[in-house]
Amino acid sequence: LGQWALAVGRTWSDGVASPPSVSVGIISAKDRIWGKAIQTDAKVSPVNYGGPLIDLQGRVIGVLAPLSPQREDQTAGVEWYDGGIGFAIPLEDIQNILPRLKDGKDLVKGSLGIRMKSRDQFSAAPIIGEVLPDSPAGKAGLKPDDLILEVDGRPVVRFAQIQHIMGGKYVGNKVSLKVRRGDQTVEFRDLELGGPPDTSVLAFLGILPMRDDPTPGVEVRYVFPKSPAQQAGIKPGDRITRLNSRPFLTRNQLSQQIGSISPGAEVSLEVQRKAGQSETIKLRLAQLNDQLPEDELPQGTLKQALNPPRPPMNPMAPRPMGRAPDQGKKEDLPAPRKGMIEQTDVATGHQYWAYVPDDYDPNISHGLVVWLHPTGDPMTEPMRRIWADLCKKHHLILLAPRAENPSGWVTSDADFIKNDIREMLAAYTIDRNRIVAHGLGNGASFALYIGFDAGDLVRGVAAFGGVLPNLPRDTAAERLSFFLVAGAKDPEIEGVRSTKVLLLEKKLPVSYRELPNQGNGYVTDPGVIRALLAWIEGLDRI
Repeated sequence: LGQWALAVGRTWSDGVASPPSVSVGIISAKDRIWGKAIQTDAKVSPVNYGGPLIDLQGRVIGVLAPLSPQREDQTAGVEWYDGGIGFAIPLEDIQNILPRLKDGKDLVKGSLGIRMKSRDQFSAAPIIGEVLPDSPAGKAGLKPDDLILEVDGRPVVRFAQIQHIMGGKYVGNKVSLKVRRGDQTVEFRDLELGGPPDTSVLAFLGILPMRDDPTPGVEVRYVFPKSPAQQAGIKPGDRITRLNSRPFLTRNQLSQQIGSISPGAEVSLEVQRKAGQSETIKLRLAQLNDQLPEDELPQGTLKQALNPPRPPMNPMAPRPMGRAPDQGKKEDLPAPRKGMIEQTDVATGHQYWAYVPDDYDPNISHGLVVWLHPTGDPMTEPMRRIWADLCKKHHLILLAPRAENPSGWVTSDADFIKNDIREMLAAYTIDRNRIVAHGLGNGASFALYIGFDAGDLVRGVAAFGGVLPNLPRDTAAERLSFFLVAGAKDPEIEGVRSTKVLLLEKKLPVSYRELPNQGNGYVTDPGVIRALLAWIEGLDRI
C-alpha cells in the first residue's frame, strides 16, 4: 500500500501515435469490491478503462475496469469518475483465468442461489431466508433459517464477509459451507456454483394476504380467479397456518417459503376455515404472473401493525401470571408529520417533498409511491392534486425526491433516493411489499434503474414512458414487478416496447398498457389509474 501507480489508457485516442491518458496516484487499498480489486486514487474513468495500472518501473499491477460494490454493468462506479477512487483487476487474477478466456468461455459470477433473511449485510447474522429452486444450494439441501458459520473454512458472522469470499468465484468453481441448523452443525462440501439466478420464475399460490395481522398464519383477503388457491377451494377469510407441515407467523414468512419452491411443485397447506374447522389441502403452485385483482377488494388491513406477531398458542405451556409486558401504545409514539411536507438536507442540499394523508394511522401499514419527475418539471402541484385522495383511500404515502442535475436524473442520485426511502421507513409504518418507484419520461427510465439498483427496498416499478436499454446481469435480488404505460404518439414508443420485451424475456411480471392517442405526458385516464392502484394493491400477492 502507498506505492506510486500510473493509470494509463487511450480509449478515446485516434491511434497509437496519439499520446495516452496518464494519471498519477498511489495504491490506496487491496481486496476491494468484494475481494476482486486493487484501489487507487489515480483518476479512473472511461478514458482509461481497459488500460493498465503500472508501477514506476513499468510493471503492470492490474487492468483498469468499471467496478462498484453494488453493480456490474458498464457504468459501474460512475459516481467516482476521476474522483480519487478507481479500481483495477490484479494481473495475477487475470493470468489465473486467462486459459478459460482463451478457450472462449465467458466469466460469469458464481452463485449459490440463496437470499439472506435480513437486508442488512454488515451487522445482521448470515441466516438464509430463501433457497432458490433448482439452485446449487437447493440441490445440496440447504434450507431457510440455516445460519452460515463458515465458507471455505473461513468463519463468517455477517453476509458482507460471505460476499467478500465469493467475490472472485465464477460459475463452475466450488465452495464448501458449514451451517448451524437448530442445534446441529451441518457441512456441505464442494458445491459447484451456478450462474446468477435467471429471475423470477417464482411460484404463485394465488392469494392476497390480510395486512397488519398479529395472529399466527395468514388470513386470506382475496383469491385470484383460476389460481391454484381458488381451484383448491381456498376462500377469503380462511387462515393458512402451515405449509408442508411447517408453521409460520407472518405473510412475509409464507411468501419466502413459497418463493423457495419451484412452480409446478405440489404443496400441502393447513387451512383453518372461518367456521373454525381445519383442513389439509394439497395443490400445485403456478408461476407468478401479471394478473391483477378483478373485483373491488375488501378492506386490506386489520389495523394492528404496531402489535408484534403472536406465537401460536401451546395448550401444554404454563400460563404467565400477571399482566403481559406493555408493548407500547399508539398514543405514546411521537406524532408523525402529515399533509404536504418539504424537506432539505442541510449538508447536501438534496430536497424532497412528501404527501402523507391527514388521517394517517401508524397501526395501518402504508404503501410508498416514490415519484421521479421528468426532466425540468417536478410536477409538484399536479401530482399532489392527482394523488391526495388516492393516498387517503388506498393507504399510500407519496414521496417526491428532486433531481440534483437540471438535465435530469443521473445514477449518483440513486443513493439520495434510497436514503429518502429509509427516512420514510423510519418515520412511518411502511409496507415494504408495496414500495413503488413511479416516474414519467426521464424519471420513468430512472425508476426502472432504481428498481434493480435498490432491489432491497423497491418492490415494483410503475413507468410511464420509460426506457431501459439493458438489464443488469443479476435481476433476481428481490421479487420485482412492472407496470408499464406508453403513449403510441410518444417519440420514445419503440424504446418502451423494447423495454417490455427485455423484461418479459427475463420472465419478470409485466403489466403493459399502450394508449393510441397518448403522447409523452402523464396519463390520467381513469381506467389506467384504477389498474395502477390494483397493481399496487397486488404487489404483496403470494
